[in-house]
Amino acid sequence: MMFAILCELALAQEGLAVGVNDNAADFGVAADDIRRIVESEVSGELALDDQESFLRAMAGAGALAGAGQGVAYGSQPKVIVVGASFGSAVDRGADAVDGESLPSFGVATQAGLMVGVPLRAFVPEDSIAARFELYLGGMANRTPNVASFVTRSASFGAHVQISLVEPAGTPQLGWGGVDVTTGVAWSRFSMGLNEQLALQAEINPVRVVWRTSGAFDVSARSVSVPLELTTSTNLAFLGIFAGGALDFRSAVATSDASLTGNLVAVADGQGETHIGEAALNLGARAVAPPVTPRLLVGLEIIAGPVRLYGQGNLRVGSGLGAHGGLRFVL
Repeated sequence: MMFAILCELALAQEGLAVGVNDNAADFGVAADDIRRIVESEVSGELALDDQESFLRAMAGAGALAGAGQGVAYGSQPKVIVVGASFGSAVDRGADAVDGESLPSFGVATQAGLMVGVPLRAFVPEDSIAARFELYLGGMANRTPNVASFVTRSASFGAHVQISLVEPAGTPQLGWGGVDVTTGVAWSRFSMGLNEQLALQAEINPVRVVWRTSGAFDVSARSVSVPLELTTSTNLAFLGIFAGGALDFRSAVATSDASLTGNLVAVADGQGETHIGEAALNLGARAVAPPVTPRLLVGLEIIAGPVRLYGQGNLRVGSGLGAHGGLRFVL
């Protein structure tokens, strides 16, 4: 007697549906076992069992990747500072994804251009306005692929840095004082599936493969208002800056998937046999914590007006980010 499990794939509103046909019986494997193991493997590969935690980590990484990219700390420009940088961040707010189709943790990248102008170039040095530096930065571009996904990023920020305690010494050799920096930064990081997935499950004596077609998109968006307190020192050819921050943010990540494809069984010495179909329909959303403390530290290699810099950001709890680049300080 032929045996089959028929799933209403066309009617699946959300989640994973697996249908197994009569051919599975030719391998001596129960259709229920095929369905159960395929569901387990796909859930692990694509974090279906804890999609909310994965997205929360993506939202956190997206907000952290560009933190501080649009501001120069301790550079003390006289007229202008311009630069370009690239950064990335990871967030361990989710358990590791058990597979290679998605990144193991929340991850994001950002590239940016920036320009800063000190108001002391236009006002008397003893005025309050002379303590202010204004910064703009941003960029939209395609960034390096992550696992099986094409990634794109975009950002824009406007910040003001205020000297609370004035510097001592000279810009080449001295203490940079104490600065407070705030503003607003918007960022978006998105991942879109750029190749067919071939998810596999070992079910003795065969290997079951689900070859997918369709879309799987993950997007992280954030609006952040940082409140940073930093200090710096310059030692001839080396600059050092460090500080702490509170980031007030609205960070959201979403995932949308519509994948379908055939299930095939592959046995030793045999070709592929069609044994069913599977379909995934997914729509999920998660929000990162709205207020997070952050530590930052960075170095600058100084060669006249040229500054090669690197900065690390540690979000207390789970996030780690870094960015670096080239700046010209005049």
